[in-house]
Amino acid sequence: MPDVRGETIRRALTRLALLRLDVVIQGSGVVVAQDPQPREQVRGGTRVVIRCEPRNLSLVSAN
Repeated sequence: MPDVRGETIRRALTRLALLRLDVVIQGSGVVVAQDPQPREQVRGGTRVVIRCEPRNLSLVSAN
């Protein structure tokens, strides 16, 4: 299982689709948590839950 935390939903979906995983999205924005955890062994068809939250705008404006 790749680590998709910190990625946009679109980027995470692209990566997980290549592995033929069944993705469930909770929220919007960037991925903040995932189940199964990164580096766990998974098979095609495994259900993956990614929890997303909006990107913190204060962090973006500080850069």
